[in-house]
Amino acid sequence: MRLTGRALIPLLLLGGGFAYAGDEPAGLTMEGLTVKGNREAELVDVPAGEPATVSVMPRRTVELLTGPARTNPYRALDLLPSVHSEQADAFGLTVDQNPLRIRGQIGDTFTRLSRTVEGVPLGVNVGQGAMGNLIDLDNLAGLSLVRGAVPVDRGFGFGNTAGALEQSLRWGSALPWLTLLRSDGAEHFNRTFVRLDSGELSTGTRLFASASRSSADKWRGAGDGERSNVSTGLSQPLPGNTSFSLFGVFNTFRQHVYRPLTYAQTQSDGFYRDYDYNGSLATPIGTATALQNINYYDYNRQRFNEYAILSVIEFRPTSDSTLTFKPYYAGSEGYRYFGNGTSSNNAVVNRVDITQAQLGFTAEYALTLGPSRVKVGYWYQDADTMPPPTSQKSYNIAANGLAFKGWGLLTKVEDRIFHEPYLAVSNRFGKLRLDAGVKYVRIELPEVTGYQTTGLGDISYDDALAASSGPAAGLHAAGSTQDAWLPNVGVSYEFDDRTSIRLTYGRNYAEGWLGPLYSTFKSNQSAFTAAGISLQDLWDGVKLELSDNVDLGARFGGDGWYVAPTLFYGAFHDKQVLAYDPRVNASYYQSSAAAQSMGAELEVGLTPLPWLTFFGSASYNRFRFDDDLRTAAGSTVQSAGKQVADAPEWLGKAGLTARLADFSVTPVVRYIGERYGDIENKEAIAAYEVVDLTLEYRRRKVWEFDELTVSLNLLNLFDKRYIGIIKNDQDISESLATSYYPGAPFTVVGSVGIKF
Repeated sequence: MRLTGRALIPLLLLGGGFAYAGDEPAGLTMEGLTVKGNREAELVDVPAGEPATVSVMPRRTVELLTGPARTNPYRALDLLPSVHSEQADAFGLTVDQNPLRIRGQIGDTFTRLSRTVEGVPLGVNVGQGAMGNLIDLDNLAGLSLVRGAVPVDRGFGFGNTAGALEQSLRWGSALPWLTLLRSDGAEHFNRTFVRLDSGELSTGTRLFASASRSSADKWRGAGDGERSNVSTGLSQPLPGNTSFSLFGVFNTFRQHVYRPLTYAQTQSDGFYRDYDYNGSLATPIGTATALQNINYYDYNRQRFNEYAILSVIEFRPTSDSTLTFKPYYAGSEGYRYFGNGTSSNNAVVNRVDITQAQLGFTAEYALTLGPSRVKVGYWYQDADTMPPPTSQKSYNIAANGLAFKGWGLLTKVEDRIFHEPYLAVSNRFGKLRLDAGVKYVRIELPEVTGYQTTGLGDISYDDALAASSGPAAGLHAAGSTQDAWLPNVGVSYEFDDRTSIRLTYGRNYAEGWLGPLYSTFKSNQSAFTAAGISLQDLWDGVKLELSDNVDLGARFGGDGWYVAPTLFYGAFHDKQVLAYDPRVNASYYQSSAAAQSMGAELEVGLTPLPWLTFFGSASYNRFRFDDDLRTAAGSTVQSAGKQVADAPEWLGKAGLTARLADFSVTPVVRYIGERYGDIENKEAIAAYEVVDLTLEYRRRKVWEFDELTVSLNLLNLFDKRYIGIIKNDQDISESLATSYYPGAPFTVVGSVGIKF
């Protein structure tokens, strides 16, 4: 790390943030979950009486833990048991190099993690750059995470076998406010955020608008990244017991990506801090240096524009019923460059252009009948999105820049259609609560057609389709349908509002990943054809991944403390893995594996003194494949009884906040146990622990301000050298190398916030 003079000019913080007096109630309500009382002092809450395994993080926690850029919600989850998240940088600006594991499952939003905003799956996260950090987290009221069985009226999206991350917006406040936040730090990091709230107008209208800009140099290697965001929201009561809310956001980012390490490189400390893409081109430029020059930093970058709009319309026909309709639209457009090749003869720079859009809605009718609450709902989505990619061009490196070589991919992909009707019933019998529901998921996978690219120049995607001589032989697969019934039942007994026990069973789902199948087939088409395997065969072999989940948990609590243990079990069926097939000398994704996850979690919250709050969590997870995996050719991958890649068995986290007058100090420590980069557990990555420290001064009514916050954040306080990210997207990688990324070094960031 390089600490420049500019890095330390303002004394500031990561998320140290500021309180917003008078603009939110003492209780936090999120997707049907209400946390009672004033939770500002608590980092995490585990609500009593909820059958599902849920952890709630109020806005104060989001401020403290989501990183100086305030864009990556995964960072706020990292105090929770069974959650492991790492970032390629210290600030949270990177988009696609931020893996998340929940109970060992990959938490990518294109297959296994449901990530919703106000209950709708807003934003496609595909193509290593799109919708990754769409929303400024300053505009969130809080987060909640459901682990294990996901209730049927939650967890919409491409899948939820890893769980459901729910984000609740901070709509316009009752009072008018102007909020400013400035952050500066190491690596020339800087961020400016401004938000204006209109307060409640005479018509009952509440408006807010915000804007932010963040940028930073990469901490290793050449290059940088920046992000700009504009958001606005409106809340309006309407006649006839109706309310209307509207939220819109436009986000743009560009970034140079970090270069991954091989496993051999992880064994040498010298690669931890200095290894990255080349800062300059090797000369003379030509074929002899092409393999070296595809690793030039400016040939490994991306740029995207993202936008989204959602509305919440709520109508109360009677005092006991509610009809809610939430339409939404989101999209992204941009491109990414990356070097590719294994020799000087095939070394090229590829450009992938990505345009995506999704249109959908949720509709729900909820009715209270005595002690029962009945919900009938439906989620629909039409997603025009990759994978597979629709456009890829290749360029040679020439003396005057990149010279067009040809089209690598020209593909037409139809839309994905999602249907999820559901029925949920919640009953209370005194202190006993019984929840039951069923959801039907139906995903219509897209038809795909590859087109001839011979003779096409460096033209747009639409022009290339029009100029193409037609579909390419063998590169067509008709659409297919995946569907399943997803039952869920949970029971809890609430001894009081702080102590309860619970048992939940539920089935979750995840869409099978199609994109890599197409790319692999096209690259090895002659071998697949010779082996009698068509693209349609690969398409038809993709199954909906299902998991059966059981959680047995409890919450014990009293004045100023709680303990929440959970035992969990998950059985995964038709799990998609990447396996090698010697018939085609290639690895490709197959829905052929079964695995089991079992373990225990513990969450603890303690306020022994009015000025001291503590939170801790620990988890053990044994997540292993049932059998050795076999390819279509009969070769064997020795996976039986082996821990899933990048899934640590042991995790431990702890944090506390100590307050003295207007000052507070918040240290947080995370322990991540040993992991493996491969399914056969040959590539071991050592355990590590990281300590972060936040110092904050927060005072109301200072000078002409309603509130002033000055804070300092020290990330990786002891400059720990460790491997944070293991990039092994589908849990098994035979014959293909796993990618590794080192954790960021000691980093200083400060913030000054004012509100008036």
